[in-house]
Amino acid sequence: MDDGVLSRYRRIAQITRAKGLTGEVVVVSDYNLPLHFWQGRKPAIVPPDFKLPRFAPVTAATPFKGDGAAGDTSILKLSGIDDRTTAQQLVGRYLLLPKSDCTDLESFVQESAVGLEVISVKHGSIGTIIEERLGKAQELWVVDGAYGEVLIPVVEDFIVALDEKTVTVELPEGLLELNV
Repeated sequence: MDDGVLSRYRRIAQITRAKGLTGEVVVVSDYNLPLHFWQGRKPAIVPPDFKLPRFAPVTAATPFKGDGAAGDTSILKLSGIDDRTTAQQLVGRYLLLPKSDCTDLESFVQESAVGLEVISVKHGSIGTIIEERLGKAQELWVVDGAYGEVLIPVVEDFIVALDEKTVTVELPEGLLELNV
């Protein structure tokens, strides 16, 4: 593709592995997109392989809960990809969408938490998120502050409130002590 064609597309995700026997693929989103973003999308698969579909509508999206999976990892079922062998040929390729189909992308993009102050319901201010890290089971916030460097799993059950400056958390007993 020439630059003129590429400039009309936005990279959305990379295919990292085949999953199952019926052609599902695991993708890591470039934008930490929620599952409902994928519904009805028809991404281009690049680089193209003339034996494979160049465009493949998404017919289903489910969360992926494997090793190293984060909120931005999903299992997609792509139309025309119906077996594991074909799905394996897609590993390492990217999914692109025409920019005209991405006008709502900003409403789906989950903002970075870096810079937010973390406040524990029980312990008060823990510190500031300095990094978002992909852990083996989920994303982790690296928080630097009164307890040193603390790793907090980004788990919905731990998050009490979130606004533009702070995140309030209710952590399991002993989590802070693990990091001290």
